[in-house]
Amino acid sequence: MDELYTFVGKKSKRYYVWASIAVTQYGRYFYFYHLSKYKNAGALFEFNEQLPSTDKIYCDGCFSYDRIYGSKASMEKSKITNVIENLNSQIRDLVL
Repeated sequence: MDELYTFVGKKSKRYYVWASIAVTQYGRYFYFYHLSKYKNAGALFEFNEQLPSTDKIYCDGCFSYDRIYGSKASMEKSKITNVIENLNSQIRDLVL
């Protein structure tokens, strides 16, 4: 799970794109996105409502993850970390 900051048209129109990839036990990827005006626990909670339940969350050190997921949140790197960072790069390239 990760978030990225972007803007539409001009920098005063700031948005955050929350992105998550759910991986099944068979290795199938499912992509989820949420657009928010804020990068806070409330915005992450709204996004979390759309996501399937999971046993572990791989994320960076954003304060909101620990607040919402507690012990499920892991700040360690995984192979999915590269996939989500690549996804963020693609979003930036296509949107901006």
